[in-house]
Amino acid sequence: MRFSVSLRRRVGDGDFVERVRSWEAGGIGGLWIADHLGFVDPFVPLAAPGGAMRYGNANYILAGLVCEHVTGATFADVVAEHVFDLAGMHASTFAALDSDPADLAVGYSRPTTPGGPWRSNIYSVPAVGLPDGGMITTANDLTHFVDAVRTGRLLSPASTTAMLSSHATDPTDPDQHYGYGIWMTFVDGRVVRFGHGGSDPGINATVRHYVDHGATIVVLANVDQEGSDMAAADVADLVVTELGLHV
Repeated sequence: MRFSVSLRRRVGDGDFVERVRSWEAGGIGGLWIADHLGFVDPFVPLAAPGGAMRYGNANYILAGLVCEHVTGATFADVVAEHVFDLAGMHASTFAALDSDPADLAVGYSRPTTPGGPWRSNIYSVPAVGLPDGGMITTANDLTHFVDAVRTGRLLSPASTTAMLSSHATDPTDPDQHYGYGIWMTFVDGRVVRFGHGGSDPGINATVRHYVDHGATIVVLANVDQEGSDMAAADVADLVVTELGLHV
């Protein structure tokens, strides 16, 4: 599990996000976890197992399937019991979008042509969140999650240490490392910041915990990224500057 479907991003299997995002309409709204294997299987591996590190989403789909097989429960139910409840994430859910979840912001995608219309993401994201993303949550709940991880309330001491240990290094930045599902910034051999970020059509988010300051910054945006312009990360950078947080 730690290697063949690990969250280190070094397993080598293909990814499916770019193909899914290339769809003009229809999206993947009707698909469940197992249905996504069809997006993964035909792809040429990106690298040999244990080789080059490259971020991908397919590993999380495989990990979610393993989780369901081992527990005999749906991925959403497992997360609700073993993560949401323990971390106090009472506003988080994997509710289906057609159940009209309360207080859910509408996500918007930028125009694809100059002067074109903004479009909602209702046909561009799965109807139910998946292991690689799509959870409905709040900034407060994500702060609770970070606190639960760093204080050891979700995992055993050994698993918490493994999660926050480096298993791969970003080839473009030697200070950036990847643990089990988490990015970390190292300075002088120790972790000074950890968290994660991501996006889907109409969704943009970043979560950062600054170890030396005991501070967690969470930014959620209902707009997708444009090239390297990550709206949530840009806002987080402004907050970090204003608060004087440094790594």
